[in-house]
Amino acid sequence: MREEIIYYYHVDPKDTVKLGNYNAFKLRNYFYFIIQTSYKEDDIKTLKGMTDFMSSLGDHTVAIPQYNREGNLLSKVDNKNIVLLRTVRKQISDTRSIGYELAQFHQKGKYYQGDTGDFNRIGTWKELWEKRLDTLEAHWLKILNSKPTEQFDRVFIETFPYYLGLSENAIQYLVDCELDDEPNLFDAGTICSERFTSKSWGDKFYYKVPSEWIIDHPSRDLAEWIRSTYFQMENSEQEILKFLNEYEMVTPLTSFAWRLLYSRLLFPVHYFTTVENYYMSSDKDVKFEYAEQLTNIIDSINNYEVFLGNFFKNIKLPVTKLKIPQLDWLI
Repeated sequence: MREEIIYYYHVDPKDTVKLGNYNAFKLRNYFYFIIQTSYKEDDIKTLKGMTDFMSSLGDHTVAIPQYNREGNLLSKVDNKNIVLLRTVRKQISDTRSIGYELAQFHQKGKYYQGDTGDFNRIGTWKELWEKRLDTLEAHWLKILNSKPTEQFDRVFIETFPYYLGLSENAIQYLVDCELDDEPNLFDAGTICSERFTSKSWGDKFYYKVPSEWIIDHPSRDLAEWIRSTYFQMENSEQEILKFLNEYEMVTPLTSFAWRLLYSRLLFPVHYFTTVENYYMSSDKDVKFEYAEQLTNIIDSINNYEVFLGNFFKNIKLPVTKLKIPQLDWLI
């Protein structure tokens, strides 16, 4: 790919590095990311509008899409669309406060008034969850009627009804929130990620790659960070409390936001993603990894129920004062 990068962008990608899941190279004081994408040119223009806006507000860790020599953001290399993004090389300090940083990022993102294209997810959770649930249920019925012999199929058949019930609980909790509570200024849409984790913005160096950016309620990022931290870290309660406290030092959450956050924790995205990826993959090694993931998820069912049941208690949230409903079967 080196010759194509030199041709399109007049930069030489000889000093390559791996940053998280991204292929990148160093040049002077910058990191350049080479991203293969299914997005169209207009989609990348929309994302560039977001990155330019955040950079104009002083966030220089954002990776900005670069125009090629033909004036396009997409380049065709080996019959694949790629985009080149650039960000300043900035090392992460030992005293990093991810909750504080995320709150500041959300605050700036709320002022974005540019085109959002197909990236807007505000108010769409119920529809998307129901569609995802219906699709997986149809697949479950198909496998159920096929007399499966594979171990993964049997585990999927046995466990899906439980996650179907949990998903319906999440959807109902979300619906009740939207009916009973009122959003305020905090609850405005902002720039979020599809799945925000502790590594989304880098480990040793900062980078905010917009390939997974969307416009959504800020509680999305909070819930997904909490979910990933719970599954990656033993005894994660203190880390989660610290993260939320850091965030609320900048922006306190409303009761509406807490209820949205909790509905998202209820919805078992981790289960859906694992099962969907298993059935979409044709690589035996990849399928084995997803099978292992499913085993770990199933083994943690009881612990995750306890986590959900004690969530508000562990973060010391005054649910009675805020009139936040809890689920009796979890408590």
